Amino acid sequence: MPKNIEYMVTAYGLVSSVVIIYTIIIFVKLRSVKTKLKNLQQANRNEA
Repeated sequence: MPKNIEYMVTAYGLVSSVVIIYTIIIFVKLRSVKTKLKNLQQANRNEA
């Protein structure tokens, strides 16, 4: 296997791992925002 292909496989591996990590982080943040919004909705209902 030529060295160029090894570098390309390594680069694709790094890029895909970074994309996967950022996707997981975004989902975790969206989940926390969703939980906070639910709590605010419940607080508004309790006040009414």
